[in-house]
Amino acid sequence: MDRRDELKSIIYSAREELSALERSERAESNARYVGRCFKFRNSYGDSDDSARWWLYRRIVSADGDGAIAFQFQTDRDGKIEVELAERIFIDIRVDAWTEITLSEFGQEWNKVATRIGNLHPNKAR
Repeated sequence: MDRRDELKSIIYSAREELSALERSERAESNARYVGRCFKFRNSYGDSDDSARWWLYRRIVSADGDGAIAFQFQTDRDGKIEVELAERIFIDIRVDAWTEITLSEFGQEWNKVATRIGNLHPNKAR
């Protein structure tokens, strides 16, 4: 093995070790969000506040790669989206999110679930 290959091997090993350390640190940091609920003012890029709606998210698990969240929203056109296991990669960023209580999250989910339950394929909205 020449010096170049030796250095590559050292760098590769160091990167692997650093990656494992960083993943462990992220897992510890992300774990503090498990069970917490948030809402985010969403839009289709429109700056008009009247065209915005809330996206709700509850973090259900976390690891060094990010988290899994249950989330839902009803957009400005009435389209309902529900993600049972939305993957959030790397660090969980909550700076743009507003933390809410589990009670508020549940109330909002109940509104959406009721709306879904009242939908009929033969009726317009």
